[in-house]
Amino acid sequence: MASIQSELILLQYIGENIALFCGGLFSGATLYICLTERPPRTALGFADLLALSRANSGPTNAFLIALSALTALAAMIATVAGAGIWWFAGGLAHVAALFVLLTKVAAIDGELAELQADDAVEAAAAAKKLLQRQTVYFSALCLIGLAAQYLFIVKR
Repeated sequence: MASIQSELILLQYIGENIALFCGGLFSGATLYICLTERPPRTALGFADLLALSRANSGPTNAFLIALSALTALAAMIATVAGAGIWWFAGGLAHVAALFVLLTKVAAIDGELAELQADDAVEAAAAAKKLLQRQTVYFSALCLIGLAAQYLFIVKR
């Protein structure tokens, strides 16, 4: 019996640390994107904007999806091992972040990839609107990540 209990404590400890680490990376990455990546993109020309978006969106989204999935999984494991309801809530927050990344952000990336330079003025206006929507989603992702970190750290 003592062996199972010590293994659960170890599993909880490992789950909590992985969730804290990956959640911190997720929050930091989304904050970095919001503060340093998004503002300069609005000043780019249409062709440069599309090239940058097509080059960066795939790896960036894959990285954020992996971090969010690892955080959610680790938080759920920690909860099952006895960490408490706040870890579960933080894990659910990262599941919500996964939903936003896989649906909303991916749809915007697809729309950006489909834009053509036939009518440059109209396409540039559409790209700017899409980037503004994407910035709102990344801001929401940042808040979700920070809220989850708050639940992990403060609500012990």
